[in-house]
Amino acid sequence: MTRNTALKGGGVSESTLNNCTLTANSRNRADEGPPYSDGGGAYLSTLDNCILANNVADYGGGAKASTLNNCTVTGNSALIDGGGTHLSSLNNCTLSGNSGGGVYGGRIANSTLTGNFGWGAHGHVDENNRSPVTLDNCVLAGNYGVGVRYGSLTNCTVVGNTAGGASYSTLKNCISIYNTTGNYDQHE
Repeated sequence: MTRNTALKGGGVSESTLNNCTLTANSRNRADEGPPYSDGGGAYLSTLDNCILANNVADYGGGAKASTLNNCTVTGNSALIDGGGTHLSSLNNCTLSGNSGGGVYGGRIANSTLTGNFGWGAHGHVDENNRSPVTLDNCVLAGNYGVGVRYGSLTNCTVVGNTAGGASYSTLKNCISIYNTTGNYDQHE
């Protein structure tokens, strides 16, 4: 799926895909402000063994509200939050080089988040509540921003991120080392 546009799911919406590539899909509007676009590559979809590359949306450049297994999410952009994914579940995925952060919210397991711009992972925060991004057995390395903010991490490695390792987060059996401006600070 290449060079498609839609307000929800530029590449696909409410679909199940196996062994596919979603690239250069985007939102279908040129103006700023509501209604906002969701999931440049995929929206409300299940993706297995797929590549999501160079997709653009307001929320979830690569995917929004989707489930990804064994996927590569790279070079996607979010104009607001979640360059790679927004409020999605990921297992055994690689996220790299996404702008607007690697992941925003959701549950991430056995995945690598590296070289993302904005942050590696960020919990869902709005005026009413905070919902941490949950990471299990993940590596957050070399992101251009904080490794994780508002997260709950178990058995993770957080290393070499430019704006700190973990902030406003809970770490269990994790390693946080060699992050610029600090490895771990929990503010409440």
